[in-house]
Parts: sequence; C-alpha cells; structure tokens
Amino acid sequence: PISSSIPIRGQLEIDLYNFDHIDFAESKYVLTSPRSLEACARLNIKPVTLLPKRLADVQDDIGSEKVRLSTLADVRDQMEVDRLANLQRCREEREKIIREEALDNPSSTKVNDPQPSTVSNSSIPRRTYVETKFNPSDSLLHGLDQPTTINSIPTRSHSATAVKFSEHDTNAHLPPRSTSTSRTPIANSILKSSISQWPPTSSYYHADNRDDQYEQRVPSSAHVTDDVRRLNKNLQRMSTSDHGSKQNKNERYVNGLENVKQMIERRITHSTSGNDSDTATFEKKQYEILLGHYDHELKIQKAKENALRTKKEKEIERYELLLHDFLDQSRADERRENEVRRKINKLHHTRQLYETLQAKNYE
Repeated sequence: PISSSIPIRGQLEIDLYNFDHIDFAESKYVLTSPRSLEACARLNIKPVTLLPKRLADVQDDIGSEKVRLSTLADVRDQMEVDRLANLQRCREEREKIIREEALDNPSSTKVNDPQPSTVSNSSIPRRTYVETKFNPSDSLLHGLDQPTTINSIPTRSHSATAVKFSEHDTNAHLPPRSTSTSRTPIANSILKSSISQWPPTSSYYHADNRDDQYEQRVPSSAHVTDDVRRLNKNLQRMSTSDHGSKQNKNERYVNGLENVKQMIERRITHSTSGNDSDTATFEKKQYEILLGHYDHELKIQKAKENALRTKKEKEIERYELLLHDFLDQSRADERRENEVRRKINKLHHTRQLYETLQAKNYE
C-alpha cells in the first residue's frame, strides 16, 4: 500500500499554494480567490481576458491565416497593454473589497490556512503559470518603516488557462506569516500602477539640466531605502517632462528603470544580516518586491515601444505600397500614351500613302 504522506501521481492538491509543489508545477489549474472574481464581476471584466496570449492565440481570435506576422505582433502588444491595465484595475477593486470587509468586520483578524483537497487530474494536460507582479508607486517607499504582511511568490511561465491574484495583500488587519522579530521593515502597501504617469504632462525636466539627470551610484547606505526613494524621484521627473522628443524621454525613462533594477538586484545578491539566515531571507524578499515594481513598469513601457515601433513600420510599409502603386500607374499611363502615339503615327503614315496613291492615279 502507498503511504498517505506520498502524493499520488494524477492527483492534484487544490491549495492556494499548490504551485509551490514540484509535482503540480505544470498544473493548468490554480485557485483564484473569491475577492478576485468579485472584482472582475464589478468591473464587468471576464477573467479569461486577463490571461496572456501567444501569437497563435491572437491568430485564432482573428480567424484568418493570411495576416502578417507584424500585424499579429502589433495586435498582441496592444492587447498586452490593455490586459495589464485591466489587471491593475481588478487589483485596485480587490483592495477596495478588502477594505470594505475590514470596515464591516473590524474585529475579524484571523486568517485560516486553506485545507488542501484532492481532485482527479489524470487526464488533463498540465501547464505552467506565471505570477504577475504588483506595480507600486511612491507609497511603496513611504511604507518602508511599517511592518510587512507581504509574501514573495515564485515566478512561473505564462499560462493560457489560469488567472490568479495574490491572496496575501497589504492590509494591516491581516497578520503576517511567521517571521523573525529582528527582521528589517518593508513596504506594507502595494498600490496603484504608474501606467498613468506616461506620457509626460509637466515641464519640469530639461534634457541639459544636470540636476535632473538620472543619478547612478552604488548604494552606500546600510539600507537601500534612501537610494530607492532618490532613484524613484528622478524617474518621476523623467516621466513628467515636456522637454525633448517623446522617443528620447521614453528611452531615458526605460534606461532609468533598468538601472534601478540593476541596483536592487545587486542589493538582493549581497543581502545578508549577520548570521541570521531567516532575516537575510526576509531582506532578500523585500528587495524582490521592489524589483517586481520595476519589472512590471519595464514590461509596460517595452510593450508600448513595440506597439509604437510596429505602427511606424506599418506606416512605412503603407507608404511603400502607395509608391509602388503610383509607379505601376505611371508606367501604365506611359504605355498607354506610347500606344496612342504609335497609332497616330501609323494613321498619319497611312494618310500620306493614300494621298500619294491618289496623286499618281490623277496623273
């Protein structure tokens, strides 16, 4: 007989943490919280529209095999931007639902761990799933002095069949998971997306102003809070500028995001706290949360760049087609004129010959 402690192949443990288990890494099912589904219902958004799509899926939606690859990529990039925007709207609505529940039940602070159950999944193909990151703004840095209730979730590849919102959010009425008392503080709020900060709307930033340039330096303080706050302020200046071309501003903004990512990644690599491995692990997670913000923003900006680049390529292609049609029409007109001229010359020659014959007959 098989021991009950050994998972049975073909059986799927339905659990909010089932994606952590190696046996169920490629499962096509991940639990979605009731709050997430309610948020989708309030906004009249179908959960399936929040799933990332491949080019093949976009082609199936269009229903034609004669669509150019560049057109498919353009459509997919635009859908990705819309998907991320809707996903952020659902997250904000979900946070609103949680706040409403907190106001209705202020004394309820107990969180029950979900009990795993078992569902047969022997005939269902399994796929991996990616955890989509939140996109915090300045309040993330403002909350670094508060205790955390955030859990870092491992990232997986894209799935076409699962939607999942993080069930561990940032409200103070939810207790944190067991941590060491010596852990350093971390942001306790995952807030609104910074998508709306682009395109720029103010005239603060000047391309030749040294003070407004993105400042690059290795973090020298004991904690990365001051460095991230300073870098985030400079990024906001970049994203709210009216000076210079939009393309140059966007390139500098993306470069700034990448530099902040690199700084945080270096901090993650060297994140240690004496001999307390538990504290070191927690510090690493707090930087991973910050890193998730910049990953999300970079993804949005690059999707916009790809959509803009594809739009320009389509314009160039359209102009080339118009030029080709114009040249074809010009050649056709030239051939038609040559044919008319040839016929006129032939008629003129025939008339001269006829007149010559008439003159001879008259003689």
